[in-house]
Amino acid sequence: MRIEGSCHCKAVRFHLDSHTPVPYQACCCSACRKTAGGSGTAAGIMGTKASFVVEGEEHVGTYRVRID
Repeated sequence: MRIEGSCHCKAVRFHLDSHTPVPYQACCCSACRKTAGGSGTAAGIMGTKASFVVEGEEHVGTYRVRID
């Protein structure tokens, strides 16, 4: 299964292959931690490291959501 994702502004995109049909997903961004009290743990998507590709890596940084 191919997994694709991006940041909110789409400046950073990624894709990788997973050997599980339904990956476990848990968001730990600052917005989800504020609204749902998440623990900040990483998502276990069971992807293969060799297939991991990041586009826009120069834009990777810390994201802080602005909630008005």
